[in-house]
Amino acid sequence: MDRGLNRQKGAGDPADWLPPNQAYQIEYAQAWVAVKLKWELTSDPKEIAVLRSLLGAEAEMSIVAEECSGSINPFSAKLPVTQVDCSAKKYCKDMSICDEAKAYLIQCGMKNLDRDGDGVPCEELCD
Repeated sequence: MDRGLNRQKGAGDPADWLPPNQAYQIEYAQAWVAVKLKWELTSDPKEIAVLRSLLGAEAEMSIVAEECSGSINPFSAKLPVTQVDCSAKKYCKDMSICDEAKAYLIQCGMKNLDRDGDGVPCEELCD
């Protein structure tokens, strides 16, 4: 990863940042999970949900941190698995359905789609 991308990523997990090169996102997610498993690190539900959307429901994951156990259920979350072109759309007004907005939020890290930070993008579409 080059310095600019590393700075952009910061300390964020895959729920906060994914590589802009979509062809590398699955490899990145696999490496992320491998480190979590090796060091027996926990994850939060949003992180697991994003990883499951990239790697599939059957992929081995780290456990959910105890402090997160009452929040989102990452195993039942309906998540998009279709890859999107991150440069094609930027705003909620550009999205036509909730699953599309979720894909852009998760795969492209477009936090502007989730203004209140609750994990639900484009509230008007995802009611």
